[in-house]
Amino acid sequence: MYALATSPLPLKPVYLLLGFFVYAFIGWIWESTYVSIENKKLTSSGFVFGPIIPLYGFAIMTVLLVLGPLAHNLILLYVAGAVLVTAIEFATSVLMEWIFHTRWWDYSDKPLNFHGRVALPVSLFWGVGVVVVVTFLDPIVAHWVTQIPDMAAVIIALVLTALFMFDFGFTVANALGLDAATKRISQAIEEAKANFAGRSAEAAAASAAATSGAPATTNTWLERLTHDQGLVDQLHKLNFSQRRLLSSFPTLHVRDTSTPTKEIRTVVKTLRKRRRKTRKRNKS
Repeated sequence: MYALATSPLPLKPVYLLLGFFVYAFIGWIWESTYVSIENKKLTSSGFVFGPIIPLYGFAIMTVLLVLGPLAHNLILLYVAGAVLVTAIEFATSVLMEWIFHTRWWDYSDKPLNFHGRVALPVSLFWGVGVVVVVTFLDPIVAHWVTQIPDMAAVIIALVLTALFMFDFGFTVANALGLDAATKRISQAIEEAKANFAGRSAEAAAASAAATSGAPATTNTWLERLTHDQGLVDQLHKLNFSQRRLLSSFPTLHVRDTSTPTKEIRTVVKTLRKRRRKTRKRNKS
């Protein structure tokens, strides 16, 4: 893409935009594969609904345009690439948390991390990725993109941009509401834990003292929470886009909440199943 950017090719911005979408799609494939392995089920990763991750497209295009002249110095390319992508990742993490009050990824469990936003092992991997993209992948992508006729390239770029802008706007609107919704669910979870911890201990003691020797059933806080119809009705129902965001980011954490996101996901899934069963019973 560096050669394309410095060439006299007509409609150069259009082809660069197509390159952005290609790399955003490649990033989506990579990230979705990783998240699917983490979740142990097929998961579409990324902030927007469509099969692209804009951060990957932006980061890779920036790397190609800025570091293109270093393509023949692999060591310098590796170091500069790792630093540049890490800086982009850190800035994006700070900006997205400031806007949405949510930490979308967290490297706190990785060694040599900086506030959980970036980590040395991840940065070293980015360096390898930059070398692979610049030396191997980009020549293929640039050749393929520039083979598209001018008029077709313009139409494809316009359609993809329109779809992306609609998708991005819709996702942002739902992400802004995710913070408040998950905080209400978090509060309900903490209240359920506090209210039923003592009852569970009492039930266990009663079971041990029972003369029949048959253990009494002790429900977990989750079972008690989801069977409290009054509390269930008060909880905010996450829409499809919000549920997708919860699933797409395994280490997502809403600011100012102490409840693990895994527990919030569990409650959302359990309540959704319960509401489905209720609707089926009502229909029958």
